[in-house]
Amino acid sequence: MSMDALKATFFAECEELVEAMTEGLQQIGDDDWGSETVNAIFRAVHSIKGSAGAFGFETLVAFAHRYETVLDKIRSNTLGIDADVLRVITRASDVLAELVELAQVEPDAKPAAYDPVMTDLNGYIETAAEPEPEEDLFAPVAFAALPLGLDEPEDVRIEFAPDASFYRNGHEPERIFTALGPDVSAVCDADTVPLLSDFNVDTGYLVWSLEIKGKTESEVAEAFEYAKGLGRIDYLSDDAPAPVGPVSEIAVEVPAPPSTQAKPAKARPASAQTLRIDPERVDRLINTVGELIINQAVIAQKIEGDGTPVDPEVASALDDYRYLAREIQEAVMSIRAQPVKSLFQRMARVVREAGEATGKAVSFETRGEATEIDKTLIERLADPLTHMLRNAVDHGLESPEDRAATDKHATGTVTLSAAHRSGHVMIEVSDDGAGLDRARILKKAIANGLVAEDTNLSDTEIDNLLFAPGFSTADQVTNLSGRGVGMDVVKTSITSIGGRVTITSEQGRGSTFTILLPLTLAVLDGIVVSVADETMVVPIATIIETIRASSDDVIELSPDNWVLKVRGAYVPIIDLAPLLGFRTERNAAGPFILVEAETGAVYAFAVDEIWDQRQIVIKSLEGNYGAIPGISAATILGDGQIALIVDPEALIALAGPTAMTSHKQKVGA
Repeated sequence: MSMDALKATFFAECEELVEAMTEGLQQIGDDDWGSETVNAIFRAVHSIKGSAGAFGFETLVAFAHRYETVLDKIRSNTLGIDADVLRVITRASDVLAELVELAQVEPDAKPAAYDPVMTDLNGYIETAAEPEPEEDLFAPVAFAALPLGLDEPEDVRIEFAPDASFYRNGHEPERIFTALGPDVSAVCDADTVPLLSDFNVDTGYLVWSLEIKGKTESEVAEAFEYAKGLGRIDYLSDDAPAPVGPVSEIAVEVPAPPSTQAKPAKARPASAQTLRIDPERVDRLINTVGELIINQAVIAQKIEGDGTPVDPEVASALDDYRYLAREIQEAVMSIRAQPVKSLFQRMARVVREAGEATGKAVSFETRGEATEIDKTLIERLADPLTHMLRNAVDHGLESPEDRAATDKHATGTVTLSAAHRSGHVMIEVSDDGAGLDRARILKKAIANGLVAEDTNLSDTEIDNLLFAPGFSTADQVTNLSGRGVGMDVVKTSITSIGGRVTITSEQGRGSTFTILLPLTLAVLDGIVVSVADETMVVPIATIIETIRASSDDVIELSPDNWVLKVRGAYVPIIDLAPLLGFRTERNAAGPFILVEAETGAVYAFAVDEIWDQRQIVIKSLEGNYGAIPGISAATILGDGQIALIVDPEALIALAGPTAMTSHKQKVGA
């Protein structure tokens, strides 16, 4: 395995370890923890430290070592957890997570909080009762005597080979040897460690040979109690008992020391069994399944397309093929799906830092952490969510004094939630602040020349001014806001992954920003239409309904401005054929597809024919051809045709002033 592959594996493991660490700290913060919670955090930090040392990440190792020392004192009850200790270990987790991120690009770099947090950690280490031993894996071990058991002492030789999981769980061989007393000789065979190029992080290579004098069998078993199932132990002495096999067979219960700080540990849920796979392999599999779906559509077209009766057995087999293709596609897509939990946990640090920077007390709540979406979407959501959460704290929440003046709790609440909605993922960022000051937003927009002074805008249209490039309501530039790089970047990021973002706000009650995303970037459901003899697909997520209207319902306001009357409301018509340059004459008869824009406005796309609804495989245009205005991608239909997938939002923008947007009536039944 190459060095790059080893590092990639290390950083992938670190993501899981940081997630476990953050989850444990959240339990402590919620006062819902036990001794195992601290042990889990310790194991995560220790595992990061051990693996980082193999790659020479000295800054990361040094910090993790100090952090785990403090955690070790907490779990041994030498140091209790109060508000100050919780604050320090929480900040230490933030710094450790940042160090892991920095190690990928600049291993020796330190985040701004590194030195002050290191000082806090050292302060707790120095004031703790017991001295901290120096770590040296191959140095002679100093042993402290323990009381002898009641069994007959004997001299034994033992070979101990810990698994990789032994180290990942935060254990160290020296601690076991120390528990065995002073008359122990421990020699490590390091010749079993391969070259770094052949090193496997999931393999435990070190083998320890021990000579133990004057110890009973029960004392030896007690020393290895915490290594159960994490390696093997072989008795080699002629006078020793028969080999006991793996450590897991040593059945001696050792009571844990009483804890005055921690509650009884809760039963831990069974760990999910995972298999790491190269993302490129998953992508190849997804592409292959996409071709399978296309092939299924081609076969169906060949069998059913000529209009002749189909043999019932063939029709049944075709239905089975269609069903299995769909099942395989959903199963394969689920491989790349991940819970948003890790992303949400990272956002807790963003909110905490924003609260500290603004001097506001903030409570951060998350909901729907188990909601699964495409891993690619998770990676690309980090930046927009970071900006939105900072905005929620900086602009959304009032100061503690202002909240008290309006009979609100001094601590504001920011909520991040996720849920599945009708084949999509809905992510919401909400706050219980003052809500949007629409008068101030409009005043700023007029001052910046974004709208004319006499413009009459609805609340939704005013809210959407926040997405205008360079728009900011901040009067002063801070680390969080005021630079004019704002919600327009968020909107661009969300739109680039096939999503949209909307705003709802109530004065005095707070605001909610809603992101609606596709479940995957590989397939979508769409309506197949004809536009000037060209086959196109309109994503079904944006479609409200399809209409075949009478000529009386199509009204010409001007040569470039037509509207469709729908249940008493007037909807702007966008004729796709001339807009895309396929022909010059207008289509006044339809049929029409009603779509909803990000602003909430409704538009009617005029097409020549509406065929059917299909699930299609998305093929990138930009990577293979180039960007086309109004077109997001392409697909291959069952008859072999290449169909363009339209981008409704881009088409609306492309239509520009020719599409009337001043209608106020709601389209509905």
